[in-house]
Amino acid sequence: MVFVCDYRQPIGEYTSLMLCDSESDKEAPDVNHEEDDEENVENYELEDDDFIVDQENTIHDVDVDMADFSLNMDSDMERDDVPNGFLVDDEPEDMEVINNEDWESLDEGSDQDRKRRALIKSLGKPKKCSHGEIHKVSFYVGQKYKTKQELKEKIDMHALETRRNLYFKKNDNKRLRAQCRGIVPVSNKGEVYSSKITSKCKGKEVNSQISSCSWSIHASRTDLETDWFITTMHDTHSCLKTRKLRACTATFISKQILDQVEANPVVPLRALQDHIQKKYEVGVSMDKVYRAKDKAKQLVVGDYTKQYELLRDYVLELQATNADTTVKIDVYKEPNHVSPTRQFRRIYVCLGPLKKGFSACLRDLLGLDGAFMKGPFPGQVLSAVGLDSNNGIYPLAYAIVESENISSWKWFLENLGDDLELGTNSNFTFITDRQKGLLPALAQVFPNAEHRYCIRHIHDNMRREWRQTEYRDYLWKCAKATTIPEFEHVMREFSFYDREACEWLKKIPPQHWARSHFTGRAVSDVLLSNMCEVFNGKIEHGRDKPVIGCLEYIREYLMKRICNVMKEMKKAKGPLTPTATTLLEAQITQASQYIARWNGGNKYEITGNLQDQHVVDVKNNTCTCRRWELIGIPCKHAIATLNEMVKNSEDELDIYKWVHKVYFLETWQNAYSFKVEPIKGRAMWPKSMCPTKLLPPKHHTQVGRPKKKRRQSEGERLSKSQRRSQGATQEAGFTLGADGVKKLSRKHVSVTCGKCKNKGHNSRTCKGQGGRQVRTYYKGHFGDTSSSRTSTMVYFSDVDVFGLGIPMELEFDIPFHGVVFAFETDSCSKQLLNAKMFPFYFRGYCCWCIR
Repeated sequence: MVFVCDYRQPIGEYTSLMLCDSESDKEAPDVNHEEDDEENVENYELEDDDFIVDQENTIHDVDVDMADFSLNMDSDMERDDVPNGFLVDDEPEDMEVINNEDWESLDEGSDQDRKRRALIKSLGKPKKCSHGEIHKVSFYVGQKYKTKQELKEKIDMHALETRRNLYFKKNDNKRLRAQCRGIVPVSNKGEVYSSKITSKCKGKEVNSQISSCSWSIHASRTDLETDWFITTMHDTHSCLKTRKLRACTATFISKQILDQVEANPVVPLRALQDHIQKKYEVGVSMDKVYRAKDKAKQLVVGDYTKQYELLRDYVLELQATNADTTVKIDVYKEPNHVSPTRQFRRIYVCLGPLKKGFSACLRDLLGLDGAFMKGPFPGQVLSAVGLDSNNGIYPLAYAIVESENISSWKWFLENLGDDLELGTNSNFTFITDRQKGLLPALAQVFPNAEHRYCIRHIHDNMRREWRQTEYRDYLWKCAKATTIPEFEHVMREFSFYDREACEWLKKIPPQHWARSHFTGRAVSDVLLSNMCEVFNGKIEHGRDKPVIGCLEYIREYLMKRICNVMKEMKKAKGPLTPTATTLLEAQITQASQYIARWNGGNKYEITGNLQDQHVVDVKNNTCTCRRWELIGIPCKHAIATLNEMVKNSEDELDIYKWVHKVYFLETWQNAYSFKVEPIKGRAMWPKSMCPTKLLPPKHHTQVGRPKKKRRQSEGERLSKSQRRSQGATQEAGFTLGADGVKKLSRKHVSVTCGKCKNKGHNSRTCKGQGGRQVRTYYKGHFGDTSSSRTSTMVYFSDVDVFGLGIPMELEFDIPFHGVVFAFETDSCSKQLLNAKMFPFYFRGYCCWCIR
């Protein structure tokens, strides 16, 4: 059932995509505009070392080839196999002028009809024109056409083939006469020139060129219901050819390049221009090619406005082919209830097979995110994506809404809760990017749900003020700590490093971003919302299509993806999925360094290096490190316990009994046993009985040229082209000098100022930026070693002793004999100190140089 309410979504190897973007790093809304440059399809791949990557929760997904996606929603569009879309009906008669009434009165079996058929066979053979060329389009007296438009298109095609300018002198309901306006050259004493005529205009003589080419054609019909016949023609051209043709319009060119645009929607304009100019030997401007490509795209993907009228029919077809599918359409409130139209607002889609497959995944975890539409009408694609048994994405529901706000997210979450049968007190787990409209909506719909924040987005907010990689490392250490004591210890270290940054992080409740405060209900300790970003990257080329084209692109991608995953399943040898097997083998390797001691009951004491000691409870399948509880795979302490149990038992113990059933190959297969069904073509869709007609959503044109490229976060400013320009050797970790000597690369390394000890600048450009500046003051007389004075009183403030970062204030009577210490200042003369009196290390600057 469709809900409409007035208010008061090639087989390849597994790939790993580590990507996220913050709230401010979304895509700009976009309209139907041509890009100047080819945008890289791999736009979402991040290669900067400053990005947070969770190696233990890498999102694995199969490649799906969507290059052959094609959808035409225009019911009135016809595609024929006849070249250029022209129909030819060869029914000639041997006469120069023909009477239409006599022509239609011929009997089919008469002698005259047999002669006519014999003449058709002879006239059907290719003939040469006056210049000795054979053209594809030929006319003859008696040729029949069903419509006048068909005849006009054939005349235009003849004009292109012969490169002549033809115009219609007569054009009414019963008559059509075309003539040639070409320039006829005149020969006089070996010179060739165009004929001219002198006429008077307002009393002045004006020389003008006149076309005297004899080519002409005349067609007519007896009444408005009969066919058109060519009654008179002269097929000889005596004029010169030209490259500027009236018939070469953008509409005509769009039909010639239709197949190319359908095969490659991003074909460059320059390639299309060269193709038309070489094929027809005519001049075509770039603006005309652009308009032609735009019209061809409309013929291929459909009209953006018209598809809203067909949206209800598409919904009926989708629900008829995929059982238990939920589709809800929301419209804007209409003040006039008797109005026959409604303005589209939102649509929510949850396919029945995906709904059943997600329940079979056994993971109560969903990622929520949105991505901008790229068509002429603004909007966003909201998505709910889960994780399957192999840590691959499993899209569940999607919607197209007006924007990411509280109202749209609340509407999406309410529909999602109805499909998953989630109540208000549900303890489901969601992971989001902290979008300002999503936070309150999720708190209102599911107040008791576990809400996780993506660490990448937290780091993006942190690096606006603290850009050094040390802050990222501390954030990641705090987030991946699995126990509360470990979490508090790392937070104290972070506070010692930078109290202000630590206080900023404490404002975010740890139950939203730290593993130590997570529950084990989701059977996953994922910290990044990669599943949503991967899905958004997969449907990137579908978000610039009309509304039905976008929905169909997503449905076809989901249908193909299930097939590709099933082929990957056949390669797995079980009993666990490939990803689970890799994680378990890594824990088995680390377990060999631990020693287990039995207490005589159900618990074991596990001891390792560096005071790593935990307790494993084999009855409750828990470990004090909490890793086993969080992900459902035995940790290294549990595997060490199992090794000890094998020594004390005669029976072999199965390690797979301790693995959660979500990771088994059988669970993976059950989740993908539900297939997304294909749908029929537009002509076979059921007709909606809804009395109202859907109109496109509100559209406010923005000032300036619309943007098509995605807004990158601050960590993504360095584009891939800039990365390549730095050279592959630098990406490998070293640079190659002119003399062939390899040097360690300083890429992504922040310089440290020698004065204030802050990063991001050097001592020559130091102005105290970047935080507290460490100042040192020296009091007393600074002479050279030849001075008569043997010592002087020197006062040190904020001295770094042994490089430990401990500020101290010291005052010494320093002799000038036995110099060993040099000041780090270029403008000061090097003053040295006695090594026996000062065995520790001082660093500072002379106050004469810094004041």
